[in-house]
Amino acid sequence: MVLINDLVHYTTHPQELLAIIQWKIWYQPTHARDPPTESSDLKECWRFLRLCSRSFETVVQELPPDLVTPVCIFYLILRSLDTIEDDMTIHPSEKEHLLRQFHTHISDPLWSYTGNRPTMHDGPLLLNFPYISREYNKLKPEYAQTIASITAQMGAGMADFASSLDSGITTTTSYGLYCHYVAGLVGTGLTSLFTAASLAPSSLHSHPTWTESTAQFLQQTNIIRDVRADHDDGRSFWPRDVWRKHVDAFEDLFLPQHRDKAVRCGREMVLLALGRAEEALRYMALLEEEEEAVLRFVAIPQCMAFATLEACFGNGEVFAGKVKISRGLACRVMMDVRAGMEGVCGVFGFYAKTIREENERNDPCAGIEEVCRGIERTARAIVEEMKVKRARAQGGCNEMRRGKERYIYYCTLGMLAMAGVFTAYLVRDVF
Repeated sequence: MVLINDLVHYTTHPQELLAIIQWKIWYQPTHARDPPTESSDLKECWRFLRLCSRSFETVVQELPPDLVTPVCIFYLILRSLDTIEDDMTIHPSEKEHLLRQFHTHISDPLWSYTGNRPTMHDGPLLLNFPYISREYNKLKPEYAQTIASITAQMGAGMADFASSLDSGITTTTSYGLYCHYVAGLVGTGLTSLFTAASLAPSSLHSHPTWTESTAQFLQQTNIIRDVRADHDDGRSFWPRDVWRKHVDAFEDLFLPQHRDKAVRCGREMVLLALGRAEEALRYMALLEEEEEAVLRFVAIPQCMAFATLEACFGNGEVFAGKVKISRGLACRVMMDVRAGMEGVCGVFGFYAKTIREENERNDPCAGIEEVCRGIERTARAIVEEMKVKRARAQGGCNEMRRGKERYIYYCTLGMLAMAGVFTAYLVRDVF
């Protein structure tokens, strides 16, 4: 049935099929792994990374070699922490203690955790945590310190919210704070790793809200997409002061008779996420100034998130099961990102316009048009700024070339003049 559905989809979306073919033929990771040079522990870490997220395994290999392993280990450590938070069968007091103390275990090659329920997808990470610890202990001190600091802050933040996730987050302010702990801190940590490796401009630290928005845009999209799976697992992340405008109880969002109300609520959640998109664009534009490989690492998930957000907007299937973009669309987005920041701006502008037009056609959500037009304007402005910079750089190159030509011209004239004087001197001596 899946194959038949795929055939029907790609028959009506041939551009996505073309994108898959192009990706298969031409894509190569910017800095692919070299397994023969890896330790047995690191090979296990990569195996776990593939089990956790094949998409992240791909995107992390866009990074320059100095950052590939640190970011891989950073991801596995935070994914392990997240696995403890996600397991609703762990007693609340034990969970809070584990979350607050987790950072003290990441360098201990003897520590592991066996208390997850057997069905936890990423439970093997904690069972085999010594592989991760041993590789963590090999990292450069500046990388290890950043990872430990972020892990400690995130664990403490998760612990603060651990007892309330079964009953739900109450306000949009609390929602933003929760997203800061589980995502914004990741953005801060990655930015620190980028700058420590001299692969991002230090000016990024002057724009902490850009870093925060980039991370939260991704996290809020995931929270929207996964609302049904989280509900089935006994957790709720959508803030009460949003869903109470539409239904009396959070469970009502998943009842067929309330589907129209649920869709309107979903539109409002999308609006919250879209509010982060402009600053995310500004963050990525700064990244490109230093290292395009780092831009691709950040931009591929960002653009995938925007495509997912568009698929969720006004879509009642979000409340019946997880919405997922097609493989062909994912390949198309990744190909666009490999074109650089102009490609990224193109993706953001396209999906902002698509959401805006969808909103205009069906039960408009106040605020969507304004925020989408803002994203479109920012995307265009960044492209224009890049053109101006290229023109100035080209002008500088042209001026250097003209200066070099003038130098050669005057040197030639000088040499000819000297030759003339010398010749005249010889002729005078002869006569």
